[in-house]
Amino acid sequence: MKKNFILLNLLLIFNLYGTASLAREVELSWAPMAQATKYEIQIDSEISFSKPAVSDQSVKAAYTVNLDTGAYFFRVRVVDIKNRPGRWSKPTPLIVTAYAPELVAPENAYETSYYEIYPSLEFSWKPVTGKSNSYEILIYKTTGEKIIEGNASDTTFKTDKISEGDYLWKVRTVSGKDLISSYSEPRRLVITKKNLTPPTLISPEKNGITPAYREVPFSWTKDPNAHFTDLNYEKVTGRDAAKPFKKKISDLSGTTYVADYEEPGEYKWSVTTKEGKDTPGVSSPTYDFEVRDDVITRGNYELEFSLSPVSYLYTTNSARQTNGASGIAQQSTANGTFVGFLGGLLFLAVVRNILKHAKCLDDGRKSQRLYERNRLES
Repeated sequence: MKKNFILLNLLLIFNLYGTASLAREVELSWAPMAQATKYEIQIDSEISFSKPAVSDQSVKAAYTVNLDTGAYFFRVRVVDIKNRPGRWSKPTPLIVTAYAPELVAPENAYETSYYEIYPSLEFSWKPVTGKSNSYEILIYKTTGEKIIEGNASDTTFKTDKISEGDYLWKVRTVSGKDLISSYSEPRRLVITKKNLTPPTLISPEKNGITPAYREVPFSWTKDPNAHFTDLNYEKVTGRDAAKPFKKKISDLSGTTYVADYEEPGEYKWSVTTKEGKDTPGVSSPTYDFEVRDDVITRGNYELEFSLSPVSYLYTTNSARQTNGASGIAQQSTANGTFVGFLGGLLFLAVVRNILKHAKCLDDGRKSQRLYERNRLES
């Protein structure tokens, strides 16, 4: 039981006790007086004591009574052996406050963590019976620094404003102006901050080569606790007076992105993965890559020709840089004796030379013309 003491005239003292109920048990005690056979006690909410809420006697120098929360005055006088009352003591204020609430959650020494977004915390306690009770919560660091002084009309308090640290929290009951209980016993709360794992770039590869006038696919990996990605890429140098540029695609939810058709040039790219849209996140390294128009990526090209009575199919591999043509000429049909063998070899040489220098056969060039026409129309 907690006790509060107030010294009155005639060395009158009262002690305040309580249990979790509407009223609190108040014990008044004072120094015994010689020749006293009993004592008279009055308690009232008015200093005039015109209608005392309590008017009683005690043969001991102590008195116990249950009082609702509120503001009172009390006084005591001595009655001697001849039943003659003495003077009343000076009226003294008596404040009966509600009880401090019993804390429920989080439990004592509770630990939690977060990455970039502060944790959402809910504090709760048992209600204190009384008239129009509200509550005040105090959250502070173990160093004594106050972090939150909050009010609650019910038995919960929520916040997402507490960063990493070692904290204590406690609650008190408010029954009205100046009717504030003492604080509950504090509980400890520990919050730690974790770091996101930096993302890893997959494609385009570092110092890689990508064909021009085609879509550029980007891909990367990220920490499972990172929910959004900002993609940054830029053209550092271009060709034919093409201007450099920088682009940022924000708040991507996945780990891939496809850019529009890009012109030849040197590029850089990186990503920043983050837990929330407005959090700083963690960044990857920056990769360089090159977009070139001498890279063919579509299927192999085939040229079929016939030198009667033999037909030939010439295949050239297009999944490479066009710094030379290579292919396979194979006999597909043969009807009789091979004639024109030397002519066939000559024809193959001509075809190889044509494929080496004829850019029009490159599907990338077709895409380039389509890209430039669309750009002019737009």
